[in-house]
Amino acid sequence: MLLRCARAVRALSLGLWAGGILMTFIAAKAVFSYFLTEGTTTAGSVVGFVLHTAMPFKIGIALIALFAEVVVFFNRSPEAPVGWRKFVPAALLMLALAAMLVVALWLQPELESLRKQIRVFDASTEGTPLRQRFGSLHGASMGLGLLEGLLVAAALVVGML
Repeated sequence: MLLRCARAVRALSLGLWAGGILMTFIAAKAVFSYFLTEGTTTAGSVVGFVLHTAMPFKIGIALIALFAEVVVFFNRSPEAPVGWRKFVPAALLMLALAAMLVVALWLQPELESLRKQIRVFDASTEGTPLRQRFGSLHGASMGLGLLEGLLVAAALVVGML
């Protein structure tokens, strides 16, 4: 019974986590499209605020998924997964959690700090060292966000096998 509940909680939390990542990408694109005429400064501020506000919820959902994975991983019932079905979902979840923590604890605060220093994102700040650093960190953040989403989705699918 505990195994079934833990697997259900793991699937639900991974589904919420993956859905949240997908919605973040969709919302960011929509916000930047909506504020196209005002420039990227306003859109970036809105998206940054949404990401900052959503991160505690995302971390909470990830911790619920981790707890459920621990229950599944150490369960000794005959129905418990064994071999690769035991280790692969746990490894995927740990890698996704690591990617999320790098973004949450390093990249996001650094990007917010750079955004405050740059203030206006227009042609006058294009090519400055701060904008170049922002661009490279933003690319890393987007890449890790995509990787995190793929890892969470893979953990969800493999965990259901």
